[in-house]
Amino acid sequence: MLEAIQEAISASAVTIDTPPLSREQFVEITDEMKSNYGWVFKTMANLISRLDAIWESMLNLAKRENISFERLTVIITVDVVSWSRVV
Repeated sequence: MLEAIQEAISASAVTIDTPPLSREQFVEITDEMKSNYGWVFKTMANLISRLDAIWESMLNLAKRENISFERLTVIITVDVVSWSRVV
């Protein structure tokens, strides 16, 4: 997803740096930008629903284990940091 965002931003920067010289170029660049950003936003929508599901799972886990949500996030953070030391 980050790659798609980077590509969309790069395409936008090129358009600003070298504006179209004709109506045809303008239409072509506009269509390309719509396509690039459309894919990014479509991916973001999927990402948001996945993050929402993770959030809900974490809330349920905290409730089941009878700990606060904040404590659960600390436990997860400490665990993830320990992974980076293994690699």
